[in-house]
Amino acid sequence: MQASARCFHQLEWPHPGSRLAGPVVWLRGWVVGRPGHDFTDVRVRHDGGTHLGILGLPRTDLAAHFSSPRAWLPAEYVVGVPVRDGPVTLTVEAMDAFGAWIELHRIDLTIAPDGLPAPRTEGRLETSPDGTWTVRDAHHPFHGHLDEPGGTPALRHGRAPVFGWLLDATRPLAAVLATTDGLVFNHLEHSLTDDALAAKVPHLPAARHGRLRGPVDYPATLTVPACLRVYALSPDGTATLCFAQRLSPAGTRPPDKLIDVSRPSYPVLPDRPLLPLPSGRPRRLLLVVRSLWPNDETLRALDLARHLTASHRWAARVVSAEDGPLRQDFEQAGAESLVVSPAPLFAAADETALKNALHDLHRQIWWGHLDAVAVFDPVCGWAITLARQQGIPVLFDCQSDEPLAPDPTALPAVQALLRTSWLAATALCFGSVTAARAQLGQLKDRPAEIITPWHSPELPVPTPASRVAFAPLRTVDWLARYHPAVAACWTFRQGPAGRVDDERLARLDDALPPTRVERTADWSVAGVALCLGPLFGRGPLRPLIDAAAAGIPVVAPRLPLTAELFRDSRLPLVDEANPPALAHALLAWETLPASFAAEAAAFAPLFRARHDPAQLLARWERLLARVAATRG
Repeated sequence: MQASARCFHQLEWPHPGSRLAGPVVWLRGWVVGRPGHDFTDVRVRHDGGTHLGILGLPRTDLAAHFSSPRAWLPAEYVVGVPVRDGPVTLTVEAMDAFGAWIELHRIDLTIAPDGLPAPRTEGRLETSPDGTWTVRDAHHPFHGHLDEPGGTPALRHGRAPVFGWLLDATRPLAAVLATTDGLVFNHLEHSLTDDALAAKVPHLPAARHGRLRGPVDYPATLTVPACLRVYALSPDGTATLCFAQRLSPAGTRPPDKLIDVSRPSYPVLPDRPLLPLPSGRPRRLLLVVRSLWPNDETLRALDLARHLTASHRWAARVVSAEDGPLRQDFEQAGAESLVVSPAPLFAAADETALKNALHDLHRQIWWGHLDAVAVFDPVCGWAITLARQQGIPVLFDCQSDEPLAPDPTALPAVQALLRTSWLAATALCFGSVTAARAQLGQLKDRPAEIITPWHSPELPVPTPASRVAFAPLRTVDWLARYHPAVAACWTFRQGPAGRVDDERLARLDDALPPTRVERTADWSVAGVALCLGPLFGRGPLRPLIDAAAAGIPVVAPRLPLTAELFRDSRLPLVDEANPPALAHALLAWETLPASFAAEAAAFAPLFRARHDPAQLLARWERLLARVAATRG
């Protein structure tokens, strides 16, 4: 083992001066950073070429030696280097987490036909513009393939999609992890049932339960091309690197610095009076949400349920495609919840199955005596179709700031059903100018109104002396690695995810390795001194809105919606995939807390006035009344 000021390292194969066989030399070794130093990539320079390897093969012996909190340490590297016969000099370098390359070894070798072969081959080579990349596929006893992300994935909220299949021929999988930097790992959904996959891989009967999917973080600080690594964890804790490939994500256009807040042109819904019913009973509304977990859409629906039932002008019921902790909140507001599963609809293999699934959904929901239906997620478009078939008016509350598009893997008839349903809504309610502009291309003929997000009706009093912050996992990890003294002074929080599967995977991510992230039952900003994020799409924007309204310092991701919400403030916006940017904001707060507090306090009155729930909830109710009045 060799040591330097930054790391411990060892080249295990080949030995300097060795006589080896070509045409590829396989180098194998390991590198472990000292405290405050982490390494994310490896390369070999030779004869003017650069050959990127794979850093991150699991080592249990190194984990024990260096007292790693994990049972295995992703510290081993392999690099394949094409060579010609004769003397060669290879320079092995490792890249730290800040993008700096440092030299580990420089070795002289002789390549000859009678030289020693490599003990084993750890991957295959792909040609790159300036050399080669070492990549890795599933190998015995594992079988599998990655269809996505491909070499140039499109990122969404700073994450690349992983989709494929993986199975162990000898035992079940306990977990599957993915990482692009070897520092923070994302859990993927695995061992999912997919009949289409079974037909595609008939020689492996177990493939029917081998589907793999989920997103992996792609931090903005990564050097391109980054190395995606996918690991399988077995029930006994053994970790195996199954896939390694290089990613160069397709570029995404950042939001314009000059935000256009002029409202796009949509038809206006006629203002017809909604007369009281002769019986004097409240009108009946069905709220349809995707999940009863706290995402922005469901929190919006919950506030509306509370407001409408308290007015005694409306009675509300809730239908959700997924159960969650907000069921109790809806019930306390007087809105009973029903959970139905549209999964058979989206998995329909033909139009007959589609019609049967739609009929089953219709049968599960009581549609009688409804005066209106409000749908809060594009995925719930099936409810628009069912309501309109019975002549019930529908208000589609659309918050999406990207053009609506159905799942491309669904049956074409299912995709057509969703597209038709969105167009069938009686009226639209957009949460922002950004959302209205995004849907103009396909929904421009529908009557629409823009009602911006509101803050929670009850706001906490700022507590600037607190050392509690909402912060994403990667920001907390970065602070703990490079500013441990500062991190030790803070308590970091994360609320629940917006869907049950997302929450389950997020909890697994946060626990590997254990971090200082507390997980709370909701997104309340009470007792919070600083609100950072969310990043990588983990978490709603509601805590940012509440914090800004309460006068709590906020650092938000730069999204089209946040750029619109905070357009006339001096609140900092950062790349939604840049964890160190949020960490630097916390370090700046440590230096000038009074300045942050003053900025937040100055902006709060303007923000509260613009996002006042009393006014905006009343506006939404008036729009709902106009929608219900179309029934006559």
